[in-house]
Formats: sequence, structure tokens, C-alpha cells
Amino acid sequence: MSASEGAAEARLNRTCEKLEEVQRAVATGRQRDLCIPITSEASITPASTLSSTGHISTTSPDHSTSYETTSESPTKADPVSRGLIEESLADELYTKFFTDMLPHYPLVLPDAPLSWRTLQQDRPALFRAILATSSSSLRPELWTPLFRDAERHVMEEAMIHGRKSVDLIQAALVLVTWSHPPDKFQHLNFGQFITIAAAMVIDLQSSNDERYRIPSSDPEVLYTRDYLETARAFSACYVLCSGIAMSFRRPSTLHYGPWVQECMNILDSPASTHIGDRCLVAWIRLQRLAEESLGIARIGSDENAGSNHSDQRARLILQGCLERVKDWRRNLPEEAMTLPLDIHYHVILLNLYEPGLYRNHEFRDFRPPYAINTLLSANAFAPDSPQYVDARIECLGVARNLIQLFLQFSPETLQQLPVIVFTRLMYAVVMIIKLEVFDKSTTDRATVSEAERSSALDLISLVLEKLKSASDNRRFIIPTTFHAVLRRLHSRCVESYWRLAMGLNEINETIKPLMNLQVQDSSKEKQDMHPDIHQERPIPQQQVLGVEYLPQQPEHGLFLDPAMSLDDCFSDAAANAGVEVLWNNFFTEGFLPTV
Repeated sequence: MSASEGAAEARLNRTCEKLEEVQRAVATGRQRDLCIPITSEASITPASTLSSTGHISTTSPDHSTSYETTSESPTKADPVSRGLIEESLADELYTKFFTDMLPHYPLVLPDAPLSWRTLQQDRPALFRAILATSSSSLRPELWTPLFRDAERHVMEEAMIHGRKSVDLIQAALVLVTWSHPPDKFQHLNFGQFITIAAAMVIDLQSSNDERYRIPSSDPEVLYTRDYLETARAFSACYVLCSGIAMSFRRPSTLHYGPWVQECMNILDSPASTHIGDRCLVAWIRLQRLAEESLGIARIGSDENAGSNHSDQRARLILQGCLERVKDWRRNLPEEAMTLPLDIHYHVILLNLYEPGLYRNHEFRDFRPPYAINTLLSANAFAPDSPQYVDARIECLGVARNLIQLFLQFSPETLQQLPVIVFTRLMYAVVMIIKLEVFDKSTTDRATVSEAERSSALDLISLVLEKLKSASDNRRFIIPTTFHAVLRRLHSRCVESYWRLAMGLNEINETIKPLMNLQVQDSSKEKQDMHPDIHQERPIPQQQVLGVEYLPQQPEHGLFLDPAMSLDDCFSDAAANAGVEVLWNNFFTEGFLPTV
């Protein structure tokens, strides 16, 4: 071979090597787009597939690709084990959850003495959920990444690997109750999590596993800790499923059955003396009463759409249901009553009084994100019906009482409350605005009592002041979010009051207060505000709530990017791979690969 031929062959070999490098680089990029961990063929061995977590292994040509699962958890270790959260902070978060936050919604019961290490070993999913939830009121800057980390863990364990356990149910219940608000109503995901929890309850109940069989209650039997945990988790899942279904006017994903009563009997037996179990049992009984009452009166879901509640028989049924609920309140021991439970009681009263406002109950009228028509003629109310006046008085009285209960919370307590308490506040606020602010047709607006209208706005102003104080200069997400939502709604009501005073007609529009959950106003909302309102209540260009806007947040709102990985918040964290990449992309738009 001549020297020139040898040089040409060498160049050809180098070109082939470069081409192979480019092909590997392209393949690597496609693997990243598809969220597949990059693994060389040589590394795919039985040992490597067992040691890798959630690894998609390549089998022999005559076998299809299989999804390998191992006995170990497929997700990364929890934030403490990864060194992202210091042990001292973990202990502080754990203690705060069980001492300050859990009493408001006693869904789980801690072991005595309190030990976060024990929970970390025995209930890893619940441990993550507790770290995330407690950080919302102790270290709010960590809430978003910790919450997303806990969400991914529960979703991956339950949905990808099909695991079912009391631990996962408890974690899902905590994440649902102290849910992290998104920027838009359509992006709420607590419905998915409560559905997952309900599915796990159903699966475990039908698994023939004795650990998850709720035995018939016997006062002579001393139930084990595991039985109590199971009864507590299953019954708490029922009450949350039923409560969410009632609020959103839809069927519940977990139906009542004899097992719920057995759970209550176990938790109300001498086997448990904790006040949290007494409160949970009281909550379940109230919710079951509400569920029965709404079913008997044919209220509150698409199945009962168009039901007529104007005839005498329907009113008698509603009255009987109301008396049963009021009897529950009269007979409840005071030590079992809490402010969140009392607020829930008032929400149920509102649900039962609400049909009297209509001839044919329009249950969607008070379904979140709510719809407030600024003109009475656009409403489905029946103001000329005999039952309307009484129903309006009752609804306004209950709604005002509910708001007064909310105002009893201190700013510090509002920083610890679950988001569900704030949504119940919104139900009462919307009720008052519908019935006191936008309650007359254009021709009748001159007859509206100025004192009544002003009183409604003053009451909302008190709530705004309370939420502003609790937000602590926008440091705490939930009070800040609902302050922004309520402030926008209040501004629209003030504009209506201004139009009334100037003798102008009301603008015919539909307001959906919970559709936009962003803290900052959109440009459209700012343009829609009447200029005189801005003159009356001047707001500096770069200020809302009296504090400066945070810079460089044009699209994602005030708080951390919800798609941000937990490791992204810590400079010393290792890069994520594999399943973590999948979930980071799953919670963002455009996760599907493009060709």
C-alpha cells in the first residue's frame, strides 16, 4: 500500500469515527428528550438492572422491553438523607407540623414520643409530605420545591410502580389538605391526589390482606396501632373525598359504606384516647349527615340537576335536613369543636339554605371558581318567589357568621391553616357579594340600601386586612394568594358602588374570582379597572399590598417556579437523572418530545 493510500485510509477512518461520535451525540440527545436514562450496552447486565432504579432494560431480541421494578424505592432518598435539609431543620419542621398544624385537620396521629427519625423509616412518603407542609409556615421559601418533591414521590410510587400503602394514602391526604395553589384554577391537582388516595383505599380493602381489613368494632377488643392507623387513614380519606365532592358539586370518588362506621367505632373506642381522633370522628359524622341530607334533598351534583325545591314537600325535606345538622352541633362536646370544624359546619348550612334562592336549583352557580353576574337579570335566582326572602336572610346570616369565625384566627394561625379553609371563606364571600352587592337589576339599584352594601364591603375589607397581615409582606403563599384574589374582587365591588353613587348603569359581565390565582394583576385586569377607582385608592406603579414587586418574574408569578426540582434550590446537589427527569418534565408544558 502506498503512502498516499495509507493516508487516505487513515482520513477515512477518522471520518467514520467522527460520524459515529455525531450519531452517539444525536442518540444521547434523543434519549434525554424521551427522558430515558443514558446507558451503554455494556452496562446493561442483570446486576446493573437490579441496582438501577426504575431502569428500562433491553432484553434479548425475542423478548419485549420490560419495565424493571425492585424491592427498593425507585425514587431518590428524601431531602434529609440527600443532605438538602439539615437534621435540625427536619426536627423543627416535624415538631411544628404535629404541634401547630395537624390539630386544625387531625388526619394522622403521631407516635409518642415525637421522633422524625422513626417516621422517616416507617412512613417515608408521609415524612416527605410533612416536611413540605410544615415548611409552608416555617420556611416558605422551601415550600414549593419540597412540595413538588413529595408530589413526585407519591405519584411515582402509586402511578408508575403501582404501590399501595397506608403511608402513601396518608401522604396524599396531607398534600391534598395543605395543597400548594397554582397560578391558574385549571392547574389545581388536589383532585388527582385525592382520587389516587381513594383508589388505594379501595384496592387495599379488596386485597384480602388482613392488615387492611377493618374488623367489627368490639368495646372489649384492644386494637393494635396498625389497626388504628388504617382506620384513621381510610376514614380521613372518606371525609376529604366527600367534602371535596360537596364543594365542587360532583359525585364522591369514595362512597360511604359500613366500613366507615366501623372506622368511627374503632377511633371512638377506649383503644384511642387522643383528642385528634375524637375531632376526626365528629368531622366524619358531620360530613356523613351532610352527604345524606344533600342526597335526600337532591342537591349538589349533576345527577340532581334541575331539581325543583320551590314546592312545600321539598322545603319540608330541607328543613328536616337542617334540623339534623343543627342537632349534631348542639350535641357535640365543646372539646371536640375547632374553628375549622365550625367553619365546615357553616358551609354545610349554606349548602342546605342555598336551594331556597331558586325555583330550580342551579347548583353550578356556587361551584368553584364561582360565577358572579353583575346584573340580577342574568342570575338564576327567583327574587319574586315566597321562599327567596327567607333563604336570602338565612344565607347572609350564615355567611357572615362564617367570616366572623375566620376573623378569629390570628395572622400566625392563618399561616398554618390548610388551603381548604380559605376556599370555604371564598364561598361565604361570594354568597354575600351575590346577595348584597350585585343583588338588584339596573332599574332597581337606586332602592338598594347604601348601609347594607357598605356593610358588605366593610366586612370584606376586614378579611383583606387579616390576610394582608398573615401574608407578612408576601412571605407566606396561601394568605398572599387569597389576599390577591379577594382584593381584585373587592375592587370590582367598589367600582359597582361608585357606579351606583354616580347614577350609572352597571356593566353586564360575569366575574369568576378564583380563575386567576396569581398574586400580580394581569395587564387586562389593570386596564379593566375604572380610572376613578385608581384615583380613589392610589397604588404605586411598582407596589401591591404596600411592598415592592420581586424583580424578574414576568410570567410565573411571585413564588418559585413550580416545575423547579428540589435539587435546583441547593448549589451542592447532584444532577438529577432518569425518573427525576421524567417528573420534572411531566409537571411542565411541552414535555412530549418533538421530532
